[in-house]
Amino acid sequence: GENVYLQRHKEILKSKLQWRKCLRRVRLNEQPIKVSKRFISKSNNINSTSSSSSSSNTNDHDTSGAVKEISLYGSWQTEVYQIQAVEDDILPCNEHGNIEIWDGLDMYIPSGAAYIRSNKAKAVATNLGIPFVPVLVGFESNGGNYVPKLDGGIVLKRHEQIMMDAVYFMDAVKEEIAYDKQENAICDRWKKLVITLLNRQALRDTYGN
Repeated sequence: GENVYLQRHKEILKSKLQWRKCLRRVRLNEQPIKVSKRFISKSNNINSTSSSSSSSNTNDHDTSGAVKEISLYGSWQTEVYQIQAVEDDILPCNEHGNIEIWDGLDMYIPSGAAYIRSNKAKAVATNLGIPFVPVLVGFESNGGNYVPKLDGGIVLKRHEQIMMDAVYFMDAVKEEIAYDKQENAICDRWKKLVITLLNRQALRDTYGN
C-alpha cells in the first residue's frame, strides 16, 4: 500500500525567491527537495509539467522563453532573512543595483531609509544629488516572459521630506505645462525651488529639526 500522512504534516515547498518574500532565505549548500519545470508556450501561456506542488503557482522568472527549472525547498532548509539597514549613510542594494520591496510593503523597507513611491523619484534624486536606489516591487508579464517591475526608490530617511516636496512640485509643474507652454519660466521656478530645498536641507542637517 501507499504511505498515509496527517494533513498537519504537509509541507509547502517554495523557491528561493518565494522564501525571500517571506523574509527567509535558503541556507548555503542546501539541496532542493524537488525540481519543477515551467514552459512558455508559443501562445505566451505558461504551463508547468510538475505535479502536486502547491508552490508551483508562482515561480522564479526567466526571460529566455525556454524551459525553466525551479528548485523548491522546505522551511527546515531556511533561516530568517534580516533586511540590511542603512549604515554610514550607504543605502543597501542587491547585485542588480536595486532593492526588493515586494508589493511595496513597508515591512521590507530598510531601517534608516524612506520609500518614495513615485516614477519621478529617480529624476528628482538625480537633480538634487541625493543617494537613491530603485525599488523592485515584483515581476510582470511581458510577451509571455516575466520582467522586473520597478516603482520609485529608497533614499536616506533624512532626505524623505525634501524628496516628497520636490516630487509634489514636479507633479504641479507637469500640470502647469499642460495649461501653460511657458517652459522657460517653469524651469526657472524649478531651479529656484531646488536651491530653496537644498538650503532648507542644509539648515536641517546643521541645526536639526
